[in-house]
Amino acid sequence: MTFGSEDVPLKRADILWKQLEETALVVDQDEGELLELNPVAAEIWRLIDGKRTVGAIASEICGAFDVGERRANRDVVKFLKKLASLEYLEERR
Repeated sequence: MTFGSEDVPLKRADILWKQLEETALVVDQDEGELLELNPVAAEIWRLIDGKRTVGAIASEICGAFDVGERRANRDVVKFLKKLASLEYLEERR
């Protein structure tokens, strides 16, 4: 699965998550999987709302973590690919 800057990722509705202090836990109860997210991944996960584009999420990461646009975009796309491989994202219809 590829992600362009105008794509709008969407979390699966049945995936549970809990924000901790700077990290987060994501739980797929059907598969019995638990994923612990570092602060950047936790913020990306929080920003995936079915409305924001990949580019908008990357822009938010730039400001929140004081990183350049190129690095933020790379980190967002890499994490989205991981989520897609775990089937934590829904296909847009």
